[in-house]
Amino acid sequence: MYTTIVFALVSSVFVAATIPVNVEVDTECKTCPYSLCPNKLSYDWEYDTTNKTLNCWTEGTPIVNDTTWLKTSDGCYVTQYDLKEYAGDYTNDLPYCGHVSPRWTKAEGRTRYMTQCNLGPWVDRNVIKNYKYGVDLHLTCVSPRVGEEILGKKKWYKTSSNCYVSETTLWPVEDEHDLDDCGPIPRRLSLVDRVPETTTVETSTPTPFPKPSVVSTPTASPTPKSMTRTAAHVESRHKFQRRFLYNDTIGEEYVNCTANGFPPSNPGRVVRLYEFRHEVILQCGSMYNDTIFLFTTDFCWIKDAQTFEQLTTSTERTDYFPHCERFTDLES
Repeated sequence: MYTTIVFALVSSVFVAATIPVNVEVDTECKTCPYSLCPNKLSYDWEYDTTNKTLNCWTEGTPIVNDTTWLKTSDGCYVTQYDLKEYAGDYTNDLPYCGHVSPRWTKAEGRTRYMTQCNLGPWVDRNVIKNYKYGVDLHLTCVSPRVGEEILGKKKWYKTSSNCYVSETTLWPVEDEHDLDDCGPIPRRLSLVDRVPETTTVETSTPTPFPKPSVVSTPTASPTPKSMTRTAAHVESRHKFQRRFLYNDTIGEEYVNCTANGFPPSNPGRVVRLYEFRHEVILQCGSMYNDTIFLFTTDFCWIKDAQTFEQLTTSTERTDYFPHCERFTDLES
């Protein structure tokens, strides 16, 4: 009888708490309390109104300097920072889960082109890293179905920098079969909810690309009737595609793709000679004396004005197409 009473008293202290208003923001519920652990679930603050039951607490990756993570009845861990404010103290009101060891899979990758590493597998998410081509990456999981398609490929990989890179910008990953699925990924995950306010991800601001105005057409060669288009048509075609990387066609009779690009007085050697209608894939762009230069996947430079569908004919591309000057990261 004495043992039963003691057990009842102890268990009454460690009653799981119920979060009455759910999570504060879209967040991940992970297999272990570390940023690089795969996601088991994704909690949506707006549409997922089911209350979450918290069973215990532990410590893990600091999220905005908060190291407390809670294990839910779903069997995964969510950071305290993303929960609605709790009047009590989880570390007093819940039992300690014990130390949870980090566990995630590993594989090696290598950038083939200039590569943005985003907070999520979409080009409009915060850019965490800007890798140059030829950089070795440490990959922790693969997202084969969740993410934005780039040039016909939808697969993304998560790196040890806790951001995602598109398979389009990488050489084939030989040991991909060793990687876990990254799991569900919140579409609206925000960098503000992940790092302290004093943290700055990008410190330099290159000259912005001009905003779209009127559609300009190349002048060196007449445009065949089959290739004419309106601004509205171009905009609709680029609504959800052709951002980074994007493909274009040469709009002049002959275009030299040079090693340096600019300044015009020293463009460098001619790497490729493009003819009219030749398709090119563009990695990034730079501004020089109000002229936009584009870096192709042939690793040489052309002018934006020499392409048929120019960068500034699309609001989406103008907003999200990356500046070459940003690609300075040489480590995963």
